[in-house]
Amino acid sequence: TEYCDRIADLAPDGPVHLLGWSLGGIVAQEVACQMHARGRQVGLLALLDAYPSVCWRDEPEPDDGAALRALLATLPEPVVAGIIRAVRDTNRLVRGHREAFFDGTLLHLRAAHDHAGTVLGPALWLPHAARVERLSLPCLHIEMISPAMTQAMLGALQDRLAQTPPAANLQRMPMP
Repeated sequence: TEYCDRIADLAPDGPVHLLGWSLGGIVAQEVACQMHARGRQVGLLALLDAYPSVCWRDEPEPDDGAALRALLATLPEPVVAGIIRAVRDTNRLVRGHREAFFDGTLLHLRAAHDHAGTVLGPALWLPHAARVERLSLPCLHIEMISPAMTQAMLGALQDRLAQTPPAANLQRMPMP
């Protein structure tokens, strides 16, 4: 709700375009549902290697080592402790989340090198969106936001945006 309020304050008119990577994809899909329920048009909803919360619900809670490996960072101890808490809290939030139905098109961009031979794929979003468009990229999950992959995704995102009405002037918003 807070994200929707901030978007409405910054851009009160026009369609809303949303993009989220990993956990941010779950957030973007939820924001799209809430914005639609508020009567706002959602233009582009693009999820970068994100999967519905049901995929993680039965996974074990990560221990400290798994949380650190997921971060791939070398940081001071107080920062690491804070990040471990955030990762654990986020995992609990994802397990408890239930996706609403988005009555629009969801564009799913999949990290093909990470998920070959697994059930993780765009089809998992079919119960949660009216339409799902799919694009596989030759990368790992962590590489989705690298400069090279961002450049590779740009064409697909521009094509998709060209199919939607122009958005109001959305500003880059700081996270709450």
